[in-house]
Amino acid sequence: MHLTGFGIANYRSFDAEGAFVRDIGKINVLIGRNNSGKSNVLRFLQWFAEALDNPRAPSEDKLNRHKRGSEATRLGLSVVLDDEIPAEELRKSYGTDKPTFDFWIELPGGRLLDGSCLAKLSDRRLENLFEKITSRHYSGHPSRAQLLKEVPPAVAGQARLKLAQMLKGLIYVPAIREVRKGDEGQKEVLDLSGLDLIPRLRSMQHPLVGKEAEQQQFRRAQDWIRELLGVSDLEIEMPPDEYAIILNMYGNRLPLASFGTGVHELVIICTALAVYQDRVVCIEEPEIHLHPGLLRRFMRFLTRTSNRYFIATHSNVLLDADVPINVYHVSHDGNASRVRKADTSEHGRAVVRDLGFKASDLLQTNGIIWVEGPSDRIYINKWLDLFGSEFVEGIDYSIMFYGGACLANLTAADSGPTADFIELLRINQNAIVVIDRDATTGEAPLRDYKERIQREIAEGKCWITQGREIENYLLPGLIERFLKTKGPDYSGEVTFQPDERIEDCLARVSPAKPFKYSSDKKRYSKELCEVMTAEDLDCLDLKDWLTRLQEAIRQWSKG
Repeated sequence: MHLTGFGIANYRSFDAEGAFVRDIGKINVLIGRNNSGKSNVLRFLQWFAEALDNPRAPSEDKLNRHKRGSEATRLGLSVVLDDEIPAEELRKSYGTDKPTFDFWIELPGGRLLDGSCLAKLSDRRLENLFEKITSRHYSGHPSRAQLLKEVPPAVAGQARLKLAQMLKGLIYVPAIREVRKGDEGQKEVLDLSGLDLIPRLRSMQHPLVGKEAEQQQFRRAQDWIRELLGVSDLEIEMPPDEYAIILNMYGNRLPLASFGTGVHELVIICTALAVYQDRVVCIEEPEIHLHPGLLRRFMRFLTRTSNRYFIATHSNVLLDADVPINVYHVSHDGNASRVRKADTSEHGRAVVRDLGFKASDLLQTNGIIWVEGPSDRIYINKWLDLFGSEFVEGIDYSIMFYGGACLANLTAADSGPTADFIELLRINQNAIVVIDRDATTGEAPLRDYKERIQREIAEGKCWITQGREIENYLLPGLIERFLKTKGPDYSGEVTFQPDERIEDCLARVSPAKPFKYSSDKKRYSKELCEVMTAEDLDCLDLKDWLTRLQEAIRQWSKG
């Protein structure tokens, strides 16, 4: 059995119909407008986790019920049973190898309210499921009525136990977190869902003999903060007789409270995550004190920890943080909160619209690589991949087409509202333009409009191909491997000069039956990339430009 999600009903903004948060992963982002109910999902998890230590707590908290109704709060449990039930039977009964089984139980007692999802299983399968879940065996042959009465509660009970185990030791990071000075006569306290970090950090920095592993945890937290802030010599100190955290940074040795709120926030969260591992961590609005670039780095940092995260936000930055996340759109329909996983591009755009953003408000991509057409895009993406680039098209950069001679109608300068040219950099200031030289020799002058673009754009941002066209970066050996896939007519030796057309090169291989590359450049460029290797990058100035391109994308990603 695998717990894949949970549901909430009759709790705060969630009504009796309830809502499920399905297919939970390592990082789960709940995004929506103010007062949509996203923070209530985190509070529900915290509330349920606290109830594990105090089972009667939920029944006494009537203020948490939806519209103060009389019905009890309900917990939904979503599981898959692919380990317990053969795939053939699941497919036969439910139409899929991995159906999701949803159960609703009443809190705090745990009484099952609906277990009808198992009703399609045979008596024999229900009996086997009961035995696998409970490790108990029926003495005789139970009736179907008995099975439907006893098996669903057993499955739901096991699912609830899995959720309880997952939430044990939950860490709740509220929207406002800081090391602050208490009232006079009180010590400084660390406000992080009741976790008192300072004594623990002090013992980790100066551990007892035999507990040196704790010092490694402390150093790991310090390294994380150094990396996130870009301060390689930052040091954290825990004074022996003070209830404080001291940072030594930029030559200043000061209490944490003396630094900005962004530093404050990162130190608290990073140290907490170094100390407490394999937990569920609920974080409210991390964007409050972190600028977009730092927020993206923080999200990448979370992937390196051992915790599972639920993050409430109304920032679009988390949607393109370049890390594997599950996004859940939380909305309020005027009566109650609804949750839907944003698992399609259209729903992702709907989330952005719901947040109130317009296209003109958003930087749709970190930067743009302008190329002539689709085949150029195919080659550049393949070259970057073979060059070892970690960047992703659509997140770290986009490739757009200017359409060959249409480049003559574009400009990289600010030409004013009445200009005759379309401004490339008005679309995105971060840009590189790739232009075919289109000259019969390397010394031949460029066309006027190509020279103009080269002058207008920043130095190092205009890639003029060293050969005639982008296809001249294809080595003869690569072309030979490609042509061998086209049959015996194209098995001849390939020679390809930097200043000649690829069509002329191909015509020499088989004069009687020339291969027509230009008839379907997009298709053939993909097929060429399929047989391309890293050794094929040693051509003309290709590696030099890939190095520049990769560094430009890296700078764009820093924000």
